[in-house]
Amino acid sequence: MPFVPSEVTLSVAASAGAAATTGLLGSIVLLRLYKLRKWGWVKSNFSLRDKTFVVTGANTGLGYETTKALVRREATVVMACRNLAKASEAIGKIRTELSEGNVAPIGKLIPMELDLASFRSIRSFAGELKRTAPSLHCLVNNAGLAVRAPEFTRENYEVHFGVNHLGQFLLVDLLKEQLLEQRTRVVVVSSRMHEIEAEIDFANLGRWVEYGSRLNRLYNNSKLMNFYYARELYKRGFNVHVLCPGLCHTDFFRHYEPKWYHYLVFSPIVWLMLRSGEQGAQNIIYAATESVTTPERNPVTGYFVSNVKIRRSNYHFDEETSLIDTNPLRDMDNASEEPGYAEDESGTSGQTMSAVGWLLLYSTAMFTLPFAAFYSTRHALTHYLHIDGFPNTCGSVVAAVLVVNIIILLYALRGYEEAKDEDDNDDNHRPMDGSVDVDKKREKKSKKESKKAKFLNLPMTSANMSASLLYLLVPVGVGASLYVIRKLREWKWGWVRNNASLRGKVFIITGANTGLGYETAQALAARQATVIMACRSMERAGEAIRRIRQHTPDGELIPIELDLASFESVRGFSEAIKSRYPSFDCLINNAGLAVQTPTYTAENFELHFGVNHLGHFLLVDLLKDNIRANAARIVVVSSKMHERARIDFDQLGKWVERGRGDRFNNLYNNSKLMNFYFARELYKQGYNVHVLCPGLCHTDFFRDYNPKWYHYVLFSPVALLFLRSARQGAQNIIYCATDNVNTEEKNPVTGYFVTNVEQTKSKMKFDEETSERLWRESVKALNVQ
Repeated sequence: MPFVPSEVTLSVAASAGAAATTGLLGSIVLLRLYKLRKWGWVKSNFSLRDKTFVVTGANTGLGYETTKALVRREATVVMACRNLAKASEAIGKIRTELSEGNVAPIGKLIPMELDLASFRSIRSFAGELKRTAPSLHCLVNNAGLAVRAPEFTRENYEVHFGVNHLGQFLLVDLLKEQLLEQRTRVVVVSSRMHEIEAEIDFANLGRWVEYGSRLNRLYNNSKLMNFYYARELYKRGFNVHVLCPGLCHTDFFRHYEPKWYHYLVFSPIVWLMLRSGEQGAQNIIYAATESVTTPERNPVTGYFVSNVKIRRSNYHFDEETSLIDTNPLRDMDNASEEPGYAEDESGTSGQTMSAVGWLLLYSTAMFTLPFAAFYSTRHALTHYLHIDGFPNTCGSVVAAVLVVNIIILLYALRGYEEAKDEDDNDDNHRPMDGSVDVDKKREKKSKKESKKAKFLNLPMTSANMSASLLYLLVPVGVGASLYVIRKLREWKWGWVRNNASLRGKVFIITGANTGLGYETAQALAARQATVIMACRSMERAGEAIRRIRQHTPDGELIPIELDLASFESVRGFSEAIKSRYPSFDCLINNAGLAVQTPTYTAENFELHFGVNHLGHFLLVDLLKDNIRANAARIVVVSSKMHERARIDFDQLGKWVERGRGDRFNNLYNNSKLMNFYFARELYKQGYNVHVLCPGLCHTDFFRDYNPKWYHYVLFSPVALLFLRSARQGAQNIIYCATDNVNTEEKNPVTGYFVTNVEQTKSKMKFDEETSERLWRESVKALNVQ
């Protein structure tokens, strides 16, 4: 006999689920704290009085945070910005924030116009800067951009090359005498993306190229150019420092328009990897004030600032490329050319193949483990312990979450080992006395690399690469497992397989221009039905028809105005139906809403009661003779939330504020229970009525809700497992409108409704007295005789 969950069982299962979820969230929070610590922070607060810094792109993002930090330490900052109005706004914001933090005194802020997409603007800025700030302590080349559509500079170079590289190149060249004479720091803001799918394509230099990659190759290439440029500057005697700020939350991605599912998929990864603008700026501040280059650790040898420390790039720089890329610098004073720094790559192919094979094995394990834990637990609970329903699902989720916890724990431990290894590596690479034996230093480095390779069980030359890929594969593996679970849930939700023609049949759908109504209208039209689209706005109905016609030319789509929040509109619509389409096959009561603030119908009923229940009640009553004459189906769109509802007749039609700590919209839930009671009474009176729950669907139904950013993070896993597309939710409506058959055992009166394209018994204990009283109160509210 199947297990029937008791209140105690549900309580224990809920507690177990809560504990597992808490454990998962706790692990993620600990990992986030570890990341924050690893990213580092500039601890020095010594005064920068009388020192002048130039920061390009200083009015926003990393430039803004860098400027604020420097001026807090009494520096003079020249804010080089495209828009002086925005620069002035940023200055006001900085002064406000520092005054609120009781920071006094602060340095001087000088806004100057600079558009790196215009050579003329750059030359003008350089001339004005020489007059305004004859002594420079540091030039921070921060400004940069990434775009999705072709854009070009005034000189017709594509903007990644023209702004990120060439504009900064020209600026430094115009100031070179001053920079060399004063030993001014030159800070180049590159990116770790220079290591990923980046190469300098000289045949297409300065042109917009579609590379067909998921990454922005033009941006990556420009960041590689920044590094090559810094290397050549260092060779020529400049005091140059190159850095990667990390992936930061700024308006840098303003040109990108992510889809809703991008937020769901990438929220956990972003939360772990995304730094604030202030955190990313720490690397710029460190490079501008403290970073020290040595003969062993400098841009030429491939070192750059990341996580407020010096680290080695994984990119193999090529001297020939470096010289071609920086060709304009050949006109500078003769400087000694240093020998190439390209490393021997012989014998790495076999090692790389071994690393790739190991990584494939690891990724396969990450793909299968949470998936296997979920479904093996489900199978064991069902077949051996005979536990079904909610406890089964809860136990399976707990098992999968525990596996994910183990994965995250291993990830954190591996990260700790790498961090410790990096710290040891830092100690070995600090500036040494000239008498130290170079061979001993190399021997120490070799031992460290051997130790790291042994820990990973990978070839020594691929250890760093493999460790980085391992970190990437953890969320990839978990994501892949969740994707499979998601696909299996979609399969469980069901699909209407019947595609028989509905030619000659007429369907009326309320709220047909959007969400579930729109998808239902499109599906019925595709099967050659005539669909009357009952919508509040004829303009939006026309737009919906145009969109449907892009998918199917079949069927007939007829828009008629209907506002369920107005009895007058409902009566006008019913008269239009009686006169134009007296014979119809199905009335789909789909339109509904949920609001957060008090809103009322034209007759002064609160909106959930007035629209979701009373409007449809009146519509059915006005069309009852036609419905009986045609033996038409009536479809009532309810919700599983009716199981959490209670009808309060004392407050019927009135707005009632939520109780303290009440997480649900009780007015909406109550209206869905009224829908079910309404369907039960209609069935008793002999109507062919079908009630359904479409499931939690991604539509504009929640347009009145304004979730916070952390809601996306917290509820992304829930949404991934439970949120259906509008098309998936509409399958239940289509099934009720065309295929579902009520029986003596399974019908609205016995508590059955359609969900997942099959009949399901409601957990609600329906009360006949409540059912009949609701009918009487509804008739009274409508003044129906």
